[in-house]
Amino acid sequence: MKVKNLQAGCMIFALYLMLAPTIYAQPCANVSSNLTITPATASPGTTVVVSSTLDNCSTRPETFTVAISVSGATGAVYSRSIKIQLRPGEMLSLNVPLSMPETMPAGDCIVTETVLSGSKKVGAATASLTVT
Repeated sequence: MKVKNLQAGCMIFALYLMLAPTIYAQPCANVSSNLTITPATASPGTTVVVSSTLDNCSTRPETFTVAISVSGATGAVYSRSIKIQLRPGEMLSLNVPLSMPETMPAGDCIVTETVLSGSKKVGAATASLTVT
């Protein structure tokens, strides 16, 4: 009886060792540090394109939320988010159109791209934008 229990315990442990990397794999994303805004100067009501590269460095498929926010000179904040699904090791070039609100005040702004897996922040990058 003890031998069977030991064998069963060893089999369960071996199964755990095989599955643990896929079950407990940590979410991982690389966001390019060369986040670009085109054009770099915009007026309220116009559209800019936020470009970056997102890489799933996890060993499992991931669904990422890419949140883009623009922090204005007077503290005004505008944001939008999109969901992206990537296979393990997959890389994607992102070109996200972002319409500047008509009420966006003029001045220098910071554009931040934050990547989340669930509620965990796994990447971020920033760039500058001037609103005229």
